[in-house]
Amino acid sequence: MKAFLTTLILSLFASSALAVANSMTISGRLFKPDGSVLNSATVAFEFSVYDPAETCVLYREQSAVYDLSSSDGLFEHPLGTGTVGFGGSLLDVFNSSASSISCDGGGTYTPAGTNPYLLKIKFHDGTGWKTFTSTVPLRPIGQSMYAHRAGKVGELAASDLLTKPGVGCGAGSILNFDGTTVSCSNSVADGFLAGLSVDKLISAAGKYFDYKPNGVACNNNETLKYTTGTGWVCAAAAAGGGGSVNSVSANPPLSITGSATDPVVNMTASSAVTDGYLTQADWSTFNGKQNSNAELNGIAGIALTGIVQRTGAGAYTALGVSAPLNVTAGNLGISNISAGLITSGTLSQSVLPSTAVIDGGNSSAATMTVGTSSFQTLNLVTDGTTRVNIDKSGTVKISNALLMKSTTSVAGSTIDFANGNLFSTTSSCGAFTFHNIKDGGSYSFIVQGASSTTCSFLAFSDAGSTALTMHMPPDHGPTIPSKHTLYSLLVSGTHVYVTWIPGY
Repeated sequence: MKAFLTTLILSLFASSALAVANSMTISGRLFKPDGSVLNSATVAFEFSVYDPAETCVLYREQSAVYDLSSSDGLFEHPLGTGTVGFGGSLLDVFNSSASSISCDGGGTYTPAGTNPYLLKIKFHDGTGWKTFTSTVPLRPIGQSMYAHRAGKVGELAASDLLTKPGVGCGAGSILNFDGTTVSCSNSVADGFLAGLSVDKLISAAGKYFDYKPNGVACNNNETLKYTTGTGWVCAAAAAGGGGSVNSVSANPPLSITGSATDPVVNMTASSAVTDGYLTQADWSTFNGKQNSNAELNGIAGIALTGIVQRTGAGAYTALGVSAPLNVTAGNLGISNISAGLITSGTLSQSVLPSTAVIDGGNSSAATMTVGTSSFQTLNLVTDGTTRVNIDKSGTVKISNALLMKSTTSVAGSTIDFANGNLFSTTSSCGAFTFHNIKDGGSYSFIVQGASSTTCSFLAFSDAGSTALTMHMPPDHGPTIPSKHTLYSLLVSGTHVYVTWIPGY
């Protein structure tokens, strides 16, 4: 179906629509461009109310979907019953006495009496929205909805209001309402509050009167008491005040047990982790504490720091501390010991730290042993770098290169010289890879296999990343059957020089 044009024929009866309390009915008929009626099962409308200049949208609503498939194009919509997109109620929109009405998009419009509003209509045929280029004027008969307010004050009906008494009330009078009419009371004494005379409650100054049972004031220290059949009377206060406990709270070390109206306050004995009362045993301990005496006072009177010296009965003084003695954080120590500071006696080996080393060597008449007496590694370091390393199993390394270790037998084709400097294999010659052979190192590799084959080698200074250049002997060839072959490796820089002795 072709798209509907804005020149669709529209027959509207809005100009003759009847105003109701909250809406007006918009009715009409939709035609196609060829003159035939629109019979669609899904038609929706959008109605917008504009000011006379068509510059301000005062109200917009969208209808529900209408089924016009059997209506011969006719539709009818009560304006005010759809979904409001902008604006308040229609009564507010057509309020000709309003000072201003808000516009969609900003700004306001000031109504001008009976000037007609304009109605613009869009409709959706199920495929898209179509807009009529022409507008429909809403004549004053449509704006007569405002007459709905004529019988009200704002939104209040006459039955919601009370009329004043026939004559004005005088000064000091109050209004009384008996359920039907309102009248004036010329005296405060004529007013009642829940059956209680006003003069029994307040004075002219607005203060509370003393309440007097039967007009008689209570004596001092009496209270009001209500008795069935008698009413309020004066009575003496009950012994003890007649009060009761409602709740009790306490902070530690106090605690509360029992009920809210019959509480019991408790305190437990103190302990190492809990505050409380002092027990008899604790009191005896504190009562037997050391009393003040001259000796304690003498020590307490020392203001200086240092070594305390007793100079007499109850007399003490502090000696200064000089090198090599020092006091650090309350601890007495010895530092910076030199031959000049040792004036007599000797230092016992037992007081030296286990890691003490004497610069320049030790003078000894017997063999000296330097090393560890536990299962630990011994390192010799210069310039912060380990030069000689003897591990706990006795393996010796110089600059991280093995100097001596027992022969290690391998079964694979990769030999890691980080674990020793002498390896052997029971396999016959083939392709072998050497790891961790270092500059300046000397390594040996023994092939004990019985077959006559030729060895080939790859060498790396690390675990397989940095390759070294191999130099094989000029006469290198197959090994001798059933004989052992000794290969010697000498590393110089990035070159490895190989010698061999077959036929062992």
